[in-house]
Amino acid sequence: MIFMRYPLAVLTFIFCCGIALADMIPAPFVLIYCLTAIVFIPAIFIRAYRMIFIIFLVFMLGVSGLKRSQELPACHFFKYIDFARQEPYVIKGFIADEPWQEDSLSNFRFNVEAIQGNAVTRSCCGQIIVKVKAQEDFRYGQQLILRGSLGLPFIFRRTQAHNQSGYFHNLIMRVKSAADIVKVDKNKGLKLKAFALLIKAKIQAIIYKYVAKTSAGILEAMILGEKKNIPGFISESMVKAGTIHILVVSGFNVGLVAFAIIMVLKLLRLPRKLSFLLTMPLLILYCIATGAPSPVVRATIMALVFILAQLIDRQANIYNSLSLAALSILITNSQQLFEIGFQLSFASVLGIVFLYPALRSRLMLSTKGGVYPKIKSFLRLDILKVKLLKFLLEGCLVSLSAWLGTMGLIAYYFKTFSPVTVLANLFIVPLASLITLCGFSLVAAGLFFPLFAPYLARTNELLILALVSLNNLFLRLPGAYLRL
Repeated sequence: MIFMRYPLAVLTFIFCCGIALADMIPAPFVLIYCLTAIVFIPAIFIRAYRMIFIIFLVFMLGVSGLKRSQELPACHFFKYIDFARQEPYVIKGFIADEPWQEDSLSNFRFNVEAIQGNAVTRSCCGQIIVKVKAQEDFRYGQQLILRGSLGLPFIFRRTQAHNQSGYFHNLIMRVKSAADIVKVDKNKGLKLKAFALLIKAKIQAIIYKYVAKTSAGILEAMILGEKKNIPGFISESMVKAGTIHILVVSGFNVGLVAFAIIMVLKLLRLPRKLSFLLTMPLLILYCIATGAPSPVVRATIMALVFILAQLIDRQANIYNSLSLAALSILITNSQQLFEIGFQLSFASVLGIVFLYPALRSRLMLSTKGGVYPKIKSFLRLDILKVKLLKFLLEGCLVSLSAWLGTMGLIAYYFKTFSPVTVLANLFIVPLASLITLCGFSLVAAGLFFPLFAPYLARTNELLILALVSLNNLFLRLPGAYLRL
């Protein structure tokens, strides 16, 4: 029975079905909550047909999870806002994430703690985006009092038509000058996140100190996920070739980081379980240092699940482990199910896990029947003597499996069909792995052995030049990509 073999996979699928249904129905959260509570009682206390009640309960939890995420909390500042008001509002709170510069403006997400309007101050909650017309030195966790105008966001996502939480999460406050800002001498950020962002700033400083600007922008994206300094023509060419994933910190990068940490700890001759225990907090620290974007959070959770399975000496079932990672993410934020990144991340992994063994066994190990038995015999992996050829064929199958898993989603969302992706990733991915590891070596040298840093920087630049040139070479192949 599928449920007995893959219980988490089945329950996660049912949970996702509940989320998908909730996105299509306008039922109020109170009604959904009551139905969920009613189903909870027989699922726990009645033995007869318990499995049916449990399945229905998981389905209703998916429905209620999305509805809850779409509702504004009772303390939200929105109920105190009058958008027809001409006078500015005064709000108090703290910077919720790393600030960024855009269009000569200082930008940051701001956690609101109190709002003043009509000479009345009220405690509240919620988050807004602040845009300041001043080049101020803002930092994560800094508590501020701001005076400015509040405006509705201009861009809707698909789900925001009935998603108040997502809509007002992007509400914008515009602050005209530094005179409208009062800096409170208090930091309310998490110390761990502040430490991680400090490490991130140090890594960025080392990269831009030793590496040329264009190459530094690409290296910064591959290590930290910051894409703002990548030239547009490079991003566009990699989208066409289906290799843009290497410029986004995701499962690929997190896997490399985990591998590098474990290898270093192994060289230090630390016990196996102690190495795994030390790897887990270091991965979490890396996740925070990249700003904890959704792809990195997803990949980190997946990595932690697999490491935890090794710690307790359990053979990890890939489908149940992936389902546990997905369930952990969706319970925290059910709206992730509709994010393109979430869908592509799990589709690519499932494509490799499910399709790769099938392709390998049917296309590479088949010896019976067929029109061309001699060709089949030649392609058998177990008789290949040239290790490089065997490695290339294996890599091609992995790339093909990932492409087949994500092909439909990419065509639907990006209106692009890139047959060259399989061939390109066969060469681009190993090269990107080498660049990432070399980039981390540069950071380590910049911190501890500055004398060797310039040589590693030149190596990085050469590898990045080879990466871009190779990507452009594949794009020039006939039928490399098609616009749908």
